[in-house]
Amino acid sequence: MDTDLTLMRAPVQEQGTGFRSMGRKKGSFLSRVIPQEFWSRAALVIAFSQFLIVSVLLAIVLKMNWEQAESIYACSKLNCYGSSTAEVKANSRAVPIYQGIFILAQGFQLVLSFDSVLNSSVMQLLSTTVFNIALFGYSIIQWVQGNTLAGLTKNTAATITGFVSHRSNLIELVIIALMAIYSILWVIVTIRLYKVFGWSIFKELGADIAVRRRLTLYYIYVLLLKLDTFFFVGFIGQYLLLVLITPEADGGDSKAWIYGGVSLPLSIILLAIAYYAIRRESNVLMTLVLIGLSGVMGFLVTRLVDIFVNTTRYVGSRNSLTFFALFTIFLCLSTFVIAVLNFRNFGKGLIDQLKSRGNPKGHLQLDDMGREQSQYTNNGSKWS
Repeated sequence: MDTDLTLMRAPVQEQGTGFRSMGRKKGSFLSRVIPQEFWSRAALVIAFSQFLIVSVLLAIVLKMNWEQAESIYACSKLNCYGSSTAEVKANSRAVPIYQGIFILAQGFQLVLSFDSVLNSSVMQLLSTTVFNIALFGYSIIQWVQGNTLAGLTKNTAATITGFVSHRSNLIELVIIALMAIYSILWVIVTIRLYKVFGWSIFKELGADIAVRRRLTLYYIYVLLLKLDTFFFVGFIGQYLLLVLITPEADGGDSKAWIYGGVSLPLSIILLAIAYYAIRRESNVLMTLVLIGLSGVMGFLVTRLVDIFVNTTRYVGSRNSLTFFALFTIFLCLSTFVIAVLNFRNFGKGLIDQLKSRGNPKGHLQLDDMGREQSQYTNNGSKWS
C-alpha cells in the first residue's frame, strides 16, 4: 500500500533559477532519513521512546498476567470459584490478549509516526495523535479489566501458595500515566509541525483549490485504509480468540472457521481492492468497495447488538470488543463518506496529479523547509 501520505511538497529555492530539485541530499542513510528540523526529530524520538518503554512494560505485564492465568486455571479445577468459575476463566484469558494487542498497537503508532514525519504528512500526523489518545483510553480499559479479575480472584491465595491478585496493578497505572504524557506530547508536537508542514502546502498548491481538495481527499482515504486494517484485524482477532475459539463456546470450531476463514481475509482483500480502485479510478471496483464497507458496518452493528444482548457470551471481552467495534464502525463510516467524495473526482485528473507527485526521490528536506520559512518571514515577501 502506498505510504506516501505527503499532502504537498514545497519547491526549494535555488540560486540563479528560482527553484531546485526536491531530491534528498546525498550522504549516509541516517542523514537521508533523519530530518534536521528540531520538532521533526522530537517527533521521531517521542515515537521511538514510547514504543520502546511502553512495549517493555506491557511485555512485563503480559508475563505476569499469563502466569496469573495459569494459577487461576489450576485453582478453577479445585472449584475455588464456585458459580463464578466461567466468568473468572473468561477474564483471565482476556487480559493477556489485551496486552498483546496493546503491544501491536505500539508498533503501529511507531510506523504511523515515522511515516508522517518523513513524508511531511499533516493528516497522518493528526491521525497519529488521535490514535495515541485512543491508546490512552485503551490503557484504562485494560486496567479496569485487571481490577475486575482481581475482585473475582481475591480468595485464590488461600488455595494457591504465592498467588498475588493483580500484581501488575502498579505497572499498569504507570502505563496509563505514560500514555497520558505521550498523548500530551503528541498534541504539542502536532501543533508545532502543523506550522512547518503547512508551509509546504502553501508553497506547492497555492491558490489551486480544486487540486488541493482532490489530493487531500485521496490522502485522507489512503490513511483511513491503514487505520481500518488495524482495527478490522484487532476486532475480528479478539472476536475469534475471546468468543469463538474457547473451551466454553458452543460449536466454537465451526463458527471460528466461518468468521476466521471468511471475515478476516475478506476484510483485508476489501481494503486492498479499495486502494487499487482509487489508484486506477475504477468505477466498478469502487462500487464494490462501497458495498463491502456497508456489509462490514452491518456485521459490526450486529456484533455490537449481540454484545449487549448476550452478556454471558462476552464475559471478559465486552469492554474491549465494544471499544474496537465502535471505533471500527466510525472508521468504516468515515471511509465510506471519503470514498464517495473520491468517487466523484474520478476522471478529473487525479491519476495525473498523483503521478506528478509520485517520485520517491521527491521528498522535502525539513531542514531546508525550515530555512525557507525563516527566509520568507525575515524578508516579509513571497518568492517570485
